[in-house]
Amino acid sequence: RMALTAQVLGDTQRALDELRRAERIAPETPEAYAALSALLQKLGNSELAWNYAERSLRLAPIAESTEQGWVELLSSYYRLGKIAEAQRILCDNLLPHWPHSSDSHFWQAKLTLLEPGAPPSQSAVWHLERLLELDPAHVRGRFEYGVGLTRLGRLEEARQALEQVISAEPQWAAPHHALSSVLHLQGDEDSAQMELAAFLEIERKNRQRAFLKTQLAIGR
Repeated sequence: RMALTAQVLGDTQRALDELRRAERIAPETPEAYAALSALLQKLGNSELAWNYAERSLRLAPIAESTEQGWVELLSSYYRLGKIAEAQRILCDNLLPHWPHSSDSHFWQAKLTLLEPGAPPSQSAVWHLERLLELDPAHVRGRFEYGVGLTRLGRLEEARQALEQVISAEPQWAAPHHALSSVLHLQGDEDSAQMELAAFLEIERKNRQRAFLKTQLAIGR
């Protein structure tokens, strides 16, 4: 609490000092590390926060409830650009305990498709097919499925998958861009341009909202 109070008052150094003191006296329990992780998130130190979150998960008993914790940790490392760490969590913690879950299939496919210069991956598409069998409403998974099908040259299937994603989330920019590329490859230039225009308009609105949010945050 003292660290959070110091941060609210703008005393970042004191906040960090209080946090280090809390770490020294906190017992090594899942609950203690989870509390430190939550505090670090509030202080804006996401990278260190997820380090404590991982310590908490490693001390916790393996149960259904901890699968989501590992998935959140993996996802956070991915967002931070720590792809090797995300791969480590997938291989060392998620797959050994939940090899057939929808999240395991999603992240196996996602990280495979992400590899620079990776060839078209039938393996990634296979995992996404298993995911969609388990959870047909998994919109992110269906988007990645469309991307994987595109890389395999299965353009009509990719088009159908991406159209389903856009139907479910019309204001998500990425599927419009992906569908525009598929339509271009199919020679449907008019439709490709329409999807590209939709992508650009959504991106413009997103930038505008981000700008307004920033202005509000600094009190202008």
